[in-house]
Amino acid sequence: NKIILISEEIDKINDLLVKLEKSGTVYIFWDIENMPIPKNKNVQKMVSNIIFNVNKLYKDNKVVITCYFEKNRISETNMIKLNDNGCQLSYVPNPTRKKERVDMIIIRDLFDINSPDIVGLISSDGDFVPYLKKLEDKGIEVFAITNNYRYDKYISDIIKWENIFKKINIIFFNLIM
Repeated sequence: NKIILISEEIDKINDLLVKLEKSGTVYIFWDIENMPIPKNKNVQKMVSNIIFNVNKLYKDNKVVITCYFEKNRISETNMIKLNDNGCQLSYVPNPTRKKERVDMIIIRDLFDINSPDIVGLISSDGDFVPYLKKLEDKGIEVFAITNNYRYDKYISDIIKWENIFKKINIIFFNLIM
């Protein structure tokens, strides 16, 4: 009987540890030059659907989305819409036009995150995979929103980029009907 009670207590502690592990803020790093907002897509619905899909993985977690871009790589209209819908904007100056400058800033910012916070990346750029793996090695949970199917080999939690738009189309269709 004592062994059963101890076993049950250990299970409760393990369940609590799993819950605590996933209790941090979800920080999403959006390489918006690499994964731009498609023309004719509603930014508000898109951001809402990103959060909706993330909340399927991490219930009740605060979600912070930061969009990284260089000058003239995103329209002012989309900047305003993203900002109005709660996204943080991170303008990356690049006067020398150094290739991959945005990527370097995202990588720098990725390593400012500590457990129990969670890292999400919106990008199709495979160059980020080793850095996401290093974060996992540090005990930080990671996921990606991507259209790069090679991410599946390295990252266990993937949200397909096209799923972001499926929900938008369904919502729009339902509003018309």
